[in-house]
Amino acid sequence: MDRLIAVFAIIGVVVIGFIVNAKRYYELNKRIEFTGSYSDSLVKFINTLFDQRDFDNEAYASLTRDIIQIQTELGDDGVIYMHDPLRGIAINNYQLLPNFLPKLKAFLSETSGYANEFYVKNIMNEASACADMLMRHLGRLHSGRGAVRKKMLNPVKCLVAGARFILSFPLMIISEFGIMSKRMLRNVQNSFIVKIVVGIISLAGSLSAVITIVVGWDEFTSIVSGFINRVIQ
Repeated sequence: MDRLIAVFAIIGVVVIGFIVNAKRYYELNKRIEFTGSYSDSLVKFINTLFDQRDFDNEAYASLTRDIIQIQTELGDDGVIYMHDPLRGIAINNYQLLPNFLPKLKAFLSETSGYANEFYVKNIMNEASACADMLMRHLGRLHSGRGAVRKKMLNPVKCLVAGARFILSFPLMIISEFGIMSKRMLRNVQNSFIVKIVVGIISLAGSLSAVITIVVGWDEFTSIVSGFINRVIQ
């Protein structure tokens, strides 16, 4: 009976870890879909504006409506060091996309008469930087999805993910009540100390479960007790 409990305990933790990784995989798919769609819409809008000098109000409204969501998605990838030669200023932690998008609305009026070549070049450079920024972030998301997929197919990784979920479950409950922020919860879950603790517990739990399966719980406790007594003596 003890051996069956140990087997089902290991399988249960592995299944939990698989579900955790599957959820991350699904979330990454949704993030890739959203980021890719926004990137395609932005590039299409910019090309239409520059090549045909046609301002698509519906596309602009859609891009503006999702600007906060895409900036949140980009995180650090959406923040750059910005030197604006037109105003002669340099800005750290500059959110490129939210500041660039409104400039496109004034692009046609600014260049309707005598086209300022320096202004046009600056706008085009920022447009290129936005497109590159989105592509880099997409690459990061694709890389993360590939790593999660490998974890899903690795029982040991699933075991560790399951153990981490179980250990952090009380903190997740606290977070749901608003006592701890989601960001703080993620920081705790991904901290080096927690990873070490989870690794040790996962290893110890796996070894004890395997030994229990092989020799039985009573025999295992007898071996441990005998080892502790010899150490003490």
